[in-house]
Amino acid sequence: MAQANYYSDINLNKNALVQAKFENLPTAPIAPVAGQTYFNSTDNRLYCWNGTIWIDLSQVLTGATIIKGEISNADTNPSFPASPSSGDIYFVTTNAGTIGGVEVEIGDQLIYGTSGWFVMQKNVVAATNAIAGLLRLATQAEANAGSLTNTAISPATLAGFLINFLYAKKFRTNVASLPANTPTIITHGLNLANPEDVTVAIYQGGNLISLSVKSTSINAITIESNQALSNVVVVCQG
Repeated sequence: MAQANYYSDINLNKNALVQAKFENLPTAPIAPVAGQTYFNSTDNRLYCWNGTIWIDLSQVLTGATIIKGEISNADTNPSFPASPSSGDIYFVTTNAGTIGGVEVEIGDQLIYGTSGWFVMQKNVVAATNAIAGLLRLATQAEANAGSLTNTAISPATLAGFLINFLYAKKFRTNVASLPANTPTIITHGLNLANPEDVTVAIYQGGNLISLSVKSTSINAITIESNQALSNVVVVCQG
């Protein structure tokens, strides 16, 4: 397409630019300057470079937005404003309360659309046992400690808590050779609250047998037999 190049601004002295069109390009111009505008022939949208990004100028507001005013003492205004028009906006300025059956706080907006009233919540705060708001998910350590009142437990951390504190933990090992009159250390790693909080069952060939058992720490026990044994199964539960 033939074109003339200008290297200075063109001043129309407040006269109209008749039957003009923006530059049509399939992709954005390279190295644009702030205020540069073009029509994208790929997505059929008009864009303007604001110095940082391309702004889509094709977005259209389908209805007027009108700031109608304030609603004070929301605790004594049980109904939404009467005879609204689409696009009407009200601000709650004093006293949280209930408007149209919806709980509102100071700073919230009431917006009327074609399908009715919408409440835009402004005061999104941390939740407490008295205030509805945001909660973050607790870590496993926080869930186990059980001291925080401003976090929530996910299914995963709940499962971890139950495993650690409510469900019995179990350890099973096979001792291939158990020498006579020799204490043998079994490290179960159950990390018990107390060394005594463990139940030990010992089997050989599927039969429950009795040996000398001593819990030496929160993670280990020792067993001892008066005669040599083989293929002994030790089960610890705590």
